[in-house]
Amino acid sequence: MLFSTVGYHWRLGVVGRRVAFMPDIPSGGGLPRKLMEEFRKKFLGSYAPLTIVFDGAKNLYSIQELRAPMSEVISFGEDGRPPKEYKIEVKQASRFDLNELIRFFQDSSRQLPQNILQSLEVALREVPAIKYVNVGRFFFDPIFGHTGMGGGLVSFNGFFQSLRPCQQGLMVNIDAKGENRTASAILILRSSKF
Repeated sequence: MLFSTVGYHWRLGVVGRRVAFMPDIPSGGGLPRKLMEEFRKKFLGSYAPLTIVFDGAKNLYSIQELRAPMSEVISFGEDGRPPKEYKIEVKQASRFDLNELIRFFQDSSRQLPQNILQSLEVALREVPAIKYVNVGRFFFDPIFGHTGMGGGLVSFNGFFQSLRPCQQGLMVNIDAKGENRTASAILILRSSKF
């Protein structure tokens, strides 16, 4: 059997939260996600490990009520550098009901609830964002394979995934991607995973 079906149960409420890092850090490079993982371990230890999902920039979603606002100082250092202190503040930004999505599919005259779709996409991308190297909205890993193109260039295989509304409900769209880089990028790609 090529595919198997797995059902997941979602509680019908999502709380959107805004995350602020001090000092301000750029959303690329993986540092915000690493800091949020430390925050999750330290501050949310009593919660299940995946009750929150983070988009890697400023948005955090949860299906549970969390104490808000939350603030924590995280000491973090990597690559032999001395640890630096970062303050992470999490404040409630919105609350929405997943029943709105069900009502959208029952009545096509309704407008698609973009905030709910965004939160579900962040949840869909949470595990690949932790497990693979994230370049833009695409995920790459040496296990996906790469092809030498000559002249020092290598084509890496990766994928992109998103949710798309269709007549039967939500569809997961997965696109393959080939990314051309120099051969030295293989070492960078392998060392980028944390």
